Amino acid sequence: MNQYGSPGILDIFLYISGALFAFGSLASVAFDDLKPEYQEGLIIASMVHIAATLGNLLLSYAILVALNPGFPSSWAFFVVGFEGTLTYNLMLLLEDGFAQFVTAVFDKASAGT
Repeated sequence: MNQYGSPGILDIFLYISGALFAFGSLASVAFDDLKPEYQEGLIIASMVHIAATLGNLLLSYAILVALNPGFPSSWAFFVVGFEGTLTYNLMLLLEDGFAQFVTAVFDKASAGT
């Protein structure tokens, strides 16, 4: 913080994007590929958590902006802590469903060829 100062919202999103890219890179190396061509593809597709992480971060930011004028900071931390846990886990369910859908589409496509 001494060198760059307090991070802004773009800085935070870039930091999180870098972390998500690292997760994707590690999954790619660990499983040789990110293409869901086999059952492990479901595991790979659901490991990165792009929607859960970025969606949660965006919603947290929106809540803080909406509550900013006059809302006690201790309650804002409570609200974002609650929202963060709830939203992240709900988004993981959506990501899992999406990963299963993509895997099924690739399975049908590879079975047809």
